[in-house]
Parts: sequence; C-alpha cells; structure tokens
Amino acid sequence: MSNVDPYLLDKSAQRNFQEETKGKGAGVLCPKKNVLIGKSCSVCTQVAVLFNSGKKDDKDVAFLKMAKPNFYLGCVTRDKPDSYFILEIGKKAGNAILDGVYQKNWVDISHPIAGKGREMMISRSKGSMGFNEYNPSPVLEKADWSIPESVLNNLPNLEKDIINILAEGKYPVKKISELTKETETFTFRICPPWDIQSGNKRFMSVVWRHYGGVTQNEVDGIDNIDLTTDGKITKSTEDQELVPWENQPATIDDVGSSTQHDKCFGLPQFFEADDPTCRACKDYSPCGKTAMKKK
Repeated sequence: MSNVDPYLLDKSAQRNFQEETKGKGAGVLCPKKNVLIGKSCSVCTQVAVLFNSGKKDDKDVAFLKMAKPNFYLGCVTRDKPDSYFILEIGKKAGNAILDGVYQKNWVDISHPIAGKGREMMISRSKGSMGFNEYNPSPVLEKADWSIPESVLNNLPNLEKDIINILAEGKYPVKKISELTKETETFTFRICPPWDIQSGNKRFMSVVWRHYGGVTQNEVDGIDNIDLTTDGKITKSTEDQELVPWENQPATIDDVGSSTQHDKCFGLPQFFEADDPTCRACKDYSPCGKTAMKKK
C-alpha cells in the first residue's frame, strides 16, 4: 500500500492540464477546444486565416473572436462549509494557481483535512494599465477546519460533466469578479479532485468559449464571422485558404522588432511562449526576451 497522501496534488498532472488550456461568461461554446464536444469549429478556422493574414485589422478581429478559457473549481467557505459551489476564474488566475502547484509546491491547497490543507485567497487589484487583475495565493497557515464529509461524498465530476452542470444550473456558480471588490480578498477552500480514490488528479476543469459577438450560427458554419471591430470592417476570409494557424506558427526568426505593440500593450506578464496568439504577433521576439529577463 502506498504511503503517499492522495489529497496532495500531483504537480506533473497539473502542468499537463495547464498545457491543454494554452490558447470569459455568456460566450458561445467552442466545439473544437471543448473535448467533451469534439467537433469542428468554423470560427476557429476563420480566426486562423485572420491571424495569418499579416494585417493588424485582421488580428484585431481574431483577438476578439478566438476561443478563450475559463477555469472552474469546486469550493466551500468557512462560514458555509456545507454549501458547495463552483467558482469561475479566468485564464490568468487559473494559470497562476497551476503554476503555484508546479513551481511553488502548493500541493496541499485542495487537501480537505484540518491541519493538512490550506485556504486560498484571490485578491482583486488594478494592473499597470488600469485593468482588473485577480491574484491567487494560499494562506500561509494550515486551515483549522475541514471540508465536511457531506461535501466530499457528493463532489460532481467537473471534468466529465462541467458543460451540463453549467447548462442545468444544478450547483451555484460564482464568478470571482462578482465576489471581490477593489483591494478586497475572497477566501475559500478548494475541494479535492472528484473521485480521487480512483486516481483522478485534477482539481479544476476548463470551458472554452467564443466572445466578441460570435453567434452559434457562425460557430456552426452557417454564417461567416462578423469581421467588424471598433466600427471597421476587414477583408472577407471567404476566398482565402483555410489553414489552421497552429500548423504554421510564427517563429522567433520570422518576426521583427516593433515599438508599436498590439492588444497586450507589450506587457511581459501577457506573454506566453506557446500561445499561438503570441507566436503570430510581430512583437513575439522582443516580448519574449523581455519576459525572460523579468523571470
């Protein structure tokens, strides 16, 4: 029998999960990115063409229309430990938690037992460009309260059922943006991976959606995507070759330096080396070098 505590998170498993999400919420579900659906997505195909066009207007549209992930965690709070809810957080906060597990050894953040697990905090603040940022971190001291058995024995399978769970409204879903005010911190406990005794190692799930006015008909290929951004219409993709941009990513040698950055404003915290959006950007090389120096 193994002496490994099953409630301590597996860092490699969380890193693998994070890699799957590289790429907010009333958007339209992406049938390609959501493996539970597993179908083609016309918007993803058209976005690929826009990223490869080399035109700034096209990339502006692509940034708006591309699929974006939200992460979902099962949680409880100290004041209502029996009231399970699902917390929705964005890509940056979700990756910060996964990075914490992998790089900072936060392997006990979903351990449900008092004295062994820790509470999590997410604080909202203003970033350097005035945008809201949500910064997660564990409480330093071990939690002095346990997640009740009534919750642990009835954890839903977020990986298998998350899309149906969100559609049916069986469990309360709370967005971190609704739970925090400026400079205020929301404190909670993350429930352990569902069905942990069967070897499940993931403690949160992800759902991909298209925003920027994308419609279901556009996703289904009935309509071409609306190529309007900020009142400007770009060239149609109808006659262009539909080649997925992830198969033809820009490399460091392919991109040039520029002092005029795109949507990310050149801030290194937005750079992700494996994100095709970054790789297709003309500022990929200088941003990458800046980000590496900051680490």
